[in-house]
Amino acid sequence: MRNDNKLPTTRQLEVMPTLLVSHTCDMKFDDGEVRLFLSRCDIYDGEPFKNTAYLEIKDESGRWIDQGYYDADSPPECLPGVTGTYFLDFKVDAERLIEWLEDQDALALQALTNSIVMGNG
Repeated sequence: MRNDNKLPTTRQLEVMPTLLVSHTCDMKFDDGEVRLFLSRCDIYDGEPFKNTAYLEIKDESGRWIDQGYYDADSPPECLPGVTGTYFLDFKVDAERLIEWLEDQDALALQALTNSIVMGNG
């Protein structure tokens, strides 16, 4: 799997369902202890990166604490309190979806090509 020790990539985050839409970000992961958001804004809106991901961890009192952000186009292996391996199942599911979507795109392209070659396009 791509980047198995790193935090999730932009593509992995984009392909997964949005759990909650906030003002500027889409929540992509929430297991009750850790949350991961992908910003819908980019550098032109004031974000530090084109695809910025934000991480929150629940503290002992139940409050969500911002643990930082990262460039999802070039994810690091960790942010304070969590490593990329924490998201391994999430990333495996995302990679399965990516593979399925790529297969569907290839089938659609082949069907379109066949249609054009046969004179039906």
